Amino acid sequence: MDEKEKLPTGGKRLKRNRRGLLIAALCVFGALIIGFGAVCFAASSSTAILRGVRLFGIDFGGMTVEQAARELEADIVQGDCAGARFCVDEGHEVFKSYAQLGMTLDCEQSAQALYAYGREGNLLQNGWQYIFARGAEIKPVWNIDEAHMKKTAHEIANELTYAPVDFSCAADETGLYAIKPCNGQTFPADEVIEACETQLCSGEELSYVIETQTPAQEPQKSDYPALLEQVRKEFAEPCVNAGYDKETDSILSEKVHAEFNLDDAIAKMDAASGGETVCITQNVEYPKVTAAELKQVLFRDVLGTYTTKVGGAPGRHKNVQLTASRIDGFVMNSGESIKYGELTTPFTLENGYFLAPMYLKGKTVDGAGGGACQASSTLYAASILANLEIVQRINHGFASDYIGLGLDATVAEGGPEFEVRNNTDYPIKVQAIFETRKGKDYITVNLLGTKTDGTYVKIRTEVLSTTPYEEEIVETDELAPGAREVEQTPYTGYLVKTYRQVYSGDGKLISETFEATSKYNARNRIIKVGKSAESVSGEVPITEGDVDPTVIDWPTNQPPTMEPPIEETETPGWLMN
Repeated sequence: MDEKEKLPTGGKRLKRNRRGLLIAALCVFGALIIGFGAVCFAASSSTAILRGVRLFGIDFGGMTVEQAARELEADIVQGDCAGARFCVDEGHEVFKSYAQLGMTLDCEQSAQALYAYGREGNLLQNGWQYIFARGAEIKPVWNIDEAHMKKTAHEIANELTYAPVDFSCAADETGLYAIKPCNGQTFPADEVIEACETQLCSGEELSYVIETQTPAQEPQKSDYPALLEQVRKEFAEPCVNAGYDKETDSILSEKVHAEFNLDDAIAKMDAASGGETVCITQNVEYPKVTAAELKQVLFRDVLGTYTTKVGGAPGRHKNVQLTASRIDGFVMNSGESIKYGELTTPFTLENGYFLAPMYLKGKTVDGAGGGACQASSTLYAASILANLEIVQRINHGFASDYIGLGLDATVAEGGPEFEVRNNTDYPIKVQAIFETRKGKDYITVNLLGTKTDGTYVKIRTEVLSTTPYEEEIVETDELAPGAREVEQTPYTGYLVKTYRQVYSGDGKLISETFEATSKYNARNRIIKVGKSAESVSGEVPITEGDVDPTVIDWPTNQPPTMEPPIEETETPGWLMN
């Protein structure tokens, strides 16, 4: 048989093979259909949740609805770790449980949702879900209290929102500190609610990070040397207590003194994190009185007070009143002083003063400003009683009849000067009051400050010696024969020492310090007698101003406080006022 005769036989065999493959494929497909149908039937007839069906990442496969509901109740609703985490960075994070967010899981409905997977569609859909159920994540069913969620969202936003931090520097008793700047953070409440309603309600684990930032005025690294050098210069100023500014009627802030190495400070700032507080140095001198403290005690107490009676001619009364007005309200901050002459001189008519009797080179003359030293003397006595430091003080040439021995202070243009320094830690205000009581004029000086203890001061005077005055008779043609007239009133001379005694609040003597030596010159009594009189002997009546200060009933005060240096003075006998 040749080749042509064999072809038909081979073709029939090929057709038979193709037919067999087709039948086999149909059989396999049929088996698959039958198997898939069996799977679908098994899925629809099972009372358990399909294997691999998950909620919150937990596989509930094989559980009944009741079992799944109990599991959800125990692990999700009551679990301490069930909730959401909100953060802006590693250092700022807030965790809230579902209950705190106003979200309550409906365990029954969520369990039904788990069971419904693979059973809600047609037979083919259910079978397909059954086969590919592993890893299927079901959405939880929530009951949401919208008002509660909104309130909590705002709390989260407030907790995670913070302002940008700029570079700043401040000091306290422990050291000088600088804050390295950093950006701020805004955490919107609306985004918290949106995250809860989308991610949490979808069943996803929520760790929500916000990226909205508010820039700070952050200096570049190269700026720190200049900034810290500025800080170094600022704190290089001497330490000063808080004070008072009369012009603005406001409290002046205290000044802190601090020293630090600039290179070390720069290195510390470079190594710090944003927003971190860096201690630049502990070498700080901090003031004793801060502005906050001073505000509570400013001019609270009377430290010292003294009153003297004003006498003499009407012009003298006006001069005392004028000098009182010129020192009234003067404020000495801690360490500052009051110079009486700077505030009251020149004693001229052009400067508002009146003519009144005064002493010049031992003689009584009418001059502008007579009596102007009564205010300075009253201020001196009040200053001792306030225990302040007396920087300069000169006594009069003759003892004054308005104040006790050793308590007067004379002042003239160009010198001598009277100066008192505030040696307390608090501001002191001078209050000078000129007043009329029962037809008599008085000047009172109060020193207002802040008492820190119960001590008070008394003044002790010791008369070391006296120099009696003599009487001189001068004949004159100006008077009728035998007529007599006092031309010059007399004064006894004195050498006096004064002491400052400091007492405790319960009346015990703490200390006694020497205050000053005062030397008062004697002045003779001069009587003019008309010539041709047979005798010039006899008594001449004392006239106004002809007074020996040893018989004066000196004003005494019983005030308060502190402790100054020793001063010894001796006055030339040419000036008294």
